[in-house]
Amino acid sequence: MSVNYKFVLRSVYGIGCSRIAGTLFLFLEIIVYIGTCSYKKKRRKSMLRKVLCLVLSVFCVVAFVGCGGKSASSTKEKKLEVMASFYPIAEFTCQVGGSHVTVNTMIPDGVEPHDWEPTAKDIEKLGKSAIFFYNGGVEPWAEKAIAALGEKKITGVEVAHSLMTEIFHEEHEEDSDHHDAKEQHEEKMHHDAEDKHDAKDRHEEKEHREDKATSAGHHHQHNGQDPHVWVSPKQAMEEVKIIAVELGKKDPAHKADYDKNAEAYLKKLSDLDKQLQDLGKVAKRKEFVTTHAAFSYLAKDYGFTQLSIMGLSPDAEPAPKDMTNLVNLIREKGIKVVFFETLVSPKVAQTIAKTAGVSTLVLNPLEGLTAEEKKAGADYISVMQENINNLKKALAE
Repeated sequence: MSVNYKFVLRSVYGIGCSRIAGTLFLFLEIIVYIGTCSYKKKRRKSMLRKVLCLVLSVFCVVAFVGCGGKSASSTKEKKLEVMASFYPIAEFTCQVGGSHVTVNTMIPDGVEPHDWEPTAKDIEKLGKSAIFFYNGGVEPWAEKAIAALGEKKITGVEVAHSLMTEIFHEEHEEDSDHHDAKEQHEEKMHHDAEDKHDAKDRHEEKEHREDKATSAGHHHQHNGQDPHVWVSPKQAMEEVKIIAVELGKKDPAHKADYDKNAEAYLKKLSDLDKQLQDLGKVAKRKEFVTTHAAFSYLAKDYGFTQLSIMGLSPDAEPAPKDMTNLVNLIREKGIKVVFFETLVSPKVAQTIAKTAGVSTLVLNPLEGLTAEEKKAGADYISVMQENINNLKKALAE
């Protein structure tokens, strides 16, 4: 029996065009071939040997084509593995990285990030990444987690390192010039004595309280600096630029795409920045009351004054006297809205608002998305737009 080479080539061609369809077609032809030739009993053994050789040859071709195709595909689809500490950093990284990166998040959405600590499993997951973006200040565990990986090479990038400033110290220096509600609030909220202290005394007392909070587990400071950089669109743009640069260094082959993606996202952030600049110029009032001091950068960048019920730690409990002082301040200044957050209990904010006879609205520090927000397709841009809309309502009254 002569081998039908046209049959073999046609089958291999079918495999090359479509592995699944080609293989099915191949086996169909083999079955027909065996059936056609099986009547020749005398030459059956010889024929079966040749058919077996034919089948083995084709399977070798299938293995070669299959393995070669898989290798090319895997090389083409391979993405840069990136870990981000929590939501805003992950969102910025996704926007810049686009289709070239796979972004995982250490702190799950819906979890208040300030007191979160990684488990051994989280550290192991981090070790599978090529680069780790974290804000700084919010994640006191970040450097230890990187060090715990030992010989595993991972690039750690503290995105807000060059952007964090001693916001509270700067605001104290502005108190004597503005003599506004913030000065009264800080004196009433943070000091038992009713007499005024100078800026140095107030700063020392604030440092004492921050140290006390840290010892209690509220590691929300970064060497005395406020880490909430991302809450201001102006500062968020700087974080996006830093992420784009670092991705380009880690993956030079796609640097042009990272720069292009960053430019497109920066335009969206620039629109938010413009809205807040305009609001700062026309707002009837400048003061707003928040649950915790997460909006210092936003206030500073756009000319507002933040009055916080708590300090940097969102789960701290204010003293009854402090709450009474804040209620009096709200009434004195004619403030009509008290803002609360989505990831912490609104109870304190609601109590103060009810006592002062004012309403409540959400001002989201974007430390994570709730399940409802994720289901609704919310992201940094949409949530910040809602923040701006609520600020317009609060500052117009």
